[in-house]
Formats: sequence, C-alpha cells, structure tokens
Amino acid sequence: DTLVQVLNQDDSSDCDGKFGIVVPPLYQKDERLREQCRLDLQREIKRGQDGSRMPKLVLSSILGNWSYDRKIVHLQSGKHEHVSGTVKYSKYWTRVCEEDGETASPGEDNPVLYREDGVYEFSPTQKFDVFREYEYEVKDDALEIYFVEGGKRAHMFLSLKFVPTVEEEGGQWVKATSDHL
Repeated sequence: DTLVQVLNQDDSSDCDGKFGIVVPPLYQKDERLREQCRLDLQREIKRGQDGSRMPKLVLSSILGNWSYDRKIVHLQSGKHEHVSGTVKYSKYWTRVCEEDGETASPGEDNPVLYREDGVYEFSPTQKFDVFREYEYEVKDDALEIYFVEGGKRAHMFLSLKFVPTVEEEGGQWVKATSDHL
C-alpha cells in the first residue's frame, strides 16, 4: 500500500472516505480546525513524498490543544517528580515587533507557537506553576524549533530534517534527523 492508499485518499478505499490510520488533528473538538488539517494533509500527500514537504505537514498536524503528563526520575537519587498540564500549538497569534512596535498580524505564514502550561510537583507538598514556549517554523526542508524567552524568539533548540527511506518490504517511510544547536 502507498501512503495515499493507507490514508484512504484513493477510490479503492472501502472506509467511506475516512482516514484509515490515527491522525491526531482529526480528533480535535474544533470542527473548522479538524477540516483544515484534513485538507492540508490531503494536499501535502498529493504533492509528493520526497521529505521536503514533511516539515509543513508535521506542523499542520500538531495544531490544537493537547494535554501532557510526565514522570521525571532522577537517575542518581532515584527521586520521582511529576509535571502535567496543557499544550497549545497555535498558528494564529500576534506579537508586538520589537523593532517598530507594530503588532504582527496573525496569518498563514506565522511560525507555530507552542505554549506549555502546567504544574510541577517537586514533592507532595511542593507544587509550582510552570510554562514554556517554543516557536516552530518551516525553513526550506527543515522544521526549526526555537526557544522563546521573555516573549521573544531566542536561540535555536533544534532543527529536524525529513529524509525518505525505502524499506525492504516495499513500504516508504520518512525519518526525521535532528541537529541540536
């Protein structure tokens, strides 16, 4: 099967036009966002599978609100800590430009803002509110992720490149490689 067949984009599908795999954005509560993600996925799949379009496809597929729950184990001490909360990936946000004081308008070409809010449980009696922001941006054939500090883009966290890989069984996959910067 090709990726197009697996995602039931061809006429040979017997799944009533629904995706045959789990695609997280299609489970969003926001119907408009869900439909836009579905259309973006279809459009990108039709354009090719050489890896160059994968950063945009990945970015489109993570939009929305998510929850997280992490258990942190310190290897030396064996101490367990816990952090949980919500994450929002948003393409439509505004930020005041530092150079001219103008407000950047939200739009299609904006980087995706990742905002994580949660509670860090250091111990059963010590809990702290925490947050973290990153900007995700497609640059050429890579997905670049930047730290956001003080409401402004800071230095690059990492850059993901997507490379097509043909498996022995005839399937085609795309793998991501990264550079920590």
